[in-house]
Amino acid sequence: MPEEIPQKAKDSYNEAVKILQEDWAQRRTMRGTDIVINSLREAVKEYDGFFDAWRLLGEVYLGSEQPLEAYIALKKAHELKKENSEVPTLLGEVSLILGRPKLAWQYLELALAGENVPIAAKKLKALALARDERWQDSLAAFGEALAEDPSDGEMRRECAKVLSELGYNREAACIFADYLDPFRHFFGKQPAIVESGWIMKPGQVLDRLLPGASKRAAENETVGRPEDYRIWYDLGNVFLDGEEYESAAACYKRALRVHPDYYDALHNMGIALEELDRHDDALQMYEAAIEADPDTPEAYLSIAELLEDMDPEETDEIALNYLMYYRLDPTADGFETLEKELRARLEETPDIGQILLLSHVYLLRDEIDQADSILKLIESAVEGEATVQWLRGKILQERSQIKEAELAYRAGLSIVNLDEIEPTIEEQNIEARIRFDLAVLLEESARHSEALAVLEEDIDTLDSDGLCLLAELKLDSSPD
Repeated sequence: MPEEIPQKAKDSYNEAVKILQEDWAQRRTMRGTDIVINSLREAVKEYDGFFDAWRLLGEVYLGSEQPLEAYIALKKAHELKKENSEVPTLLGEVSLILGRPKLAWQYLELALAGENVPIAAKKLKALALARDERWQDSLAAFGEALAEDPSDGEMRRECAKVLSELGYNREAACIFADYLDPFRHFFGKQPAIVESGWIMKPGQVLDRLLPGASKRAAENETVGRPEDYRIWYDLGNVFLDGEEYESAAACYKRALRVHPDYYDALHNMGIALEELDRHDDALQMYEAAIEADPDTPEAYLSIAELLEDMDPEETDEIALNYLMYYRLDPTADGFETLEKELRARLEETPDIGQILLLSHVYLLRDEIDQADSILKLIESAVEGEATVQWLRGKILQERSQIKEAELAYRAGLSIVNLDEIEPTIEEQNIEARIRFDLAVLLEESARHSEALAVLEEDIDTLDSDGLCLLAELKLDSSPD
C-alpha cells in the first residue's frame, strides 16, 4: 500500500500548480517561477517520494532554462515511477540540451517501448540520432515524426539540415516546399522556384524517408503557412547553398514581404543578387540589412568586398566598412592585412573618422600601444571631440592611470554637455559609453556614490549596460 502524501507537501504542490494554471490561463510568462520552484522544493522536502512534485519541478526547471537542475529532478521522478513514459521523454529532451545525445537515446528507448508513444518522443528520437551523427537512421526517424505532425516547422528545419549534411540539397528544398504549401497551391505561385528544377512531386521526399509517410501526413491535416517567413528564409538558404540563386532570391523576397526588417534575409538576399551580377541591387540589400540591425558585422564586410569589385577607387568607403566590421568583430580574420594598408594611408593622409574607428578596434583587440599611437595622429587637432576624450580615457584606464582616465572621461562629458543643440544619435551613444566607463572606473575605485551620481545625472542617455549598472548600484546602496 503506497505511503500517504503529507498534507503539508500537498499544500505546497497545489500552491505551485495554482500559480502555473493562472499564468497559462492568462497566456503570460510565468510570473512566479521562483515561488513555484520553492513551493515544489518544499513539497519534495516534506515527502521525498512525491512523484508529481518531482516531475513538475523538472518541467519548471526545463521551462526556465535550468537544464542540470531539471535533469536531477526528472531523474528522481523516473526512479519513483519507471513505468511512466512521459518522464523518459523529458529526460531525453534535457539530455539533448546538455549535449548528451547517447544518454538521450537511452531514455527515449524507454519512452518508445510503451504502447502509447508520445509524439514528442518520436521527434526527440530524430534529433538525438542527428546529434549523434547517425544521419541515415535520423532521416527515417524524421519521416516518422513528420508523418505524425507535418506542420512542425522546427522539425522540418532540422530534417533539412540532415539532408544538407548528406549532400541532398534538392531534397532539403522539397521538405520546406511541402510545408509551405502542402500538396496544393505551391507550384503556380513561385515560378523562380519551379524553374530551378529542384521541386519534386509533393510528398515524394517524405515517402523516401519513410514509406507511406506522405499519406499519413495528409491524413493529419497538414496546414501550410506561407506567411512563416523563417521557413521561406531557410528554403532560400538551401537554394543559396545549391547555387540556385534566382530561387534563393525568390524565397528571401517572400520572407521579406512578411518581415521587411529581417536582417538575415536582407543580407542573404544581397549575396544571391551579387552572385547574379546585380551589384547595385545587392548593395541596396546590404545597406538595408545594416539599417535593420547596425550592430551585426557581416553586412559591413559584404559591402566592403562588393565595393572593391564595383569601384576600387572608393577607398574611403571601403575602409570605413571594413573598420565597422572589425569594430563589431575584432577577432575576425584578415585584420592584420587591412591594418598595414590602412595605417600607411592614414599616416600619410589622416582621416579623423577612420582613425577613431581604428583606435577603437585596437582597444577591442587589447592592442593598447597601437590604439595610442594611431590616436596621436589627430589628437591635438581634435581635442574638442568627445570621442577622442573617451578613447583617451579607455587607453589610460587600461594602463592603470586612473586619475588621468577620470579626467579624460569628465572632459568628454563636458564637451557633450556644452552643445546646446539636440544631440545626434552618435553623440548620445558616445555619452552613454562615457558615463558607463566612468561609472565603472569610480565603482572599481570604491567611490560608489560618485558612480551613482554620474549615471543618475542623465538617465535618458544611458544604454542597457548603463541602466543595468545603475540598478546594481541602487540595490547595493539600498539592500532593503
